[in-house]
Amino acid sequence: MVSIKKGTIKDLESVLKLCRRVKDSLEREGNDVYSYGYPTDQHFIDDLSQGRAYILKDGSRVLAYLSYDRDLKGSFFPGAEGEEKVYQLLEDCNYAGEGYLVLHRLMVDPAYQGKGYGKMILSHFMSKFKGQLLLLCVYEKSRGALYFYKALHFKNHGIYPFDYGPDYPGHEYLVTKYL
Repeated sequence: MVSIKKGTIKDLESVLKLCRRVKDSLEREGNDVYSYGYPTDQHFIDDLSQGRAYILKDGSRVLAYLSYDRDLKGSFFPGAEGEEKVYQLLEDCNYAGEGYLVLHRLMVDPAYQGKGYGKMILSHFMSKFKGQLLLLCVYEKSRGALYFYKALHFKNHGIYPFDYGPDYPGHEYLVTKYL
């Protein structure tokens, strides 16, 4: 039986196993989004212990995971000039001031992709935050994710100048939706 609930620290081991399955699958596809030391175990510990994660389970197996926060600067522009870049980002998104969220991680077990679980957990999450702007970045090699968000009527703003530092070689799309 499938259920969705807020994740807790008790779910950590199952979530880390899910992340390893997702990372392995992405690497086999040539997608290196999780090959630069992100996300770390600490990211999941923080998500779960701070109440910023949802999990979708079938029995005891975690099939999908979603995490979020409200920190645009820390999420997208951790450098010294981040505050100014956040204002520009919100302007670029035609932000109307109702509140915003950053979607950090949406992972679905590769063996269960295409069965509606990603849509199910995301819809559950979005129903909790009506009227707010949801922002996320999608790695340029994550074509399946871009298609997924397009099918759910998210707006793709194109490659955006996020600032993750000089060690991160990727480019990411800014994707948004008012909930």
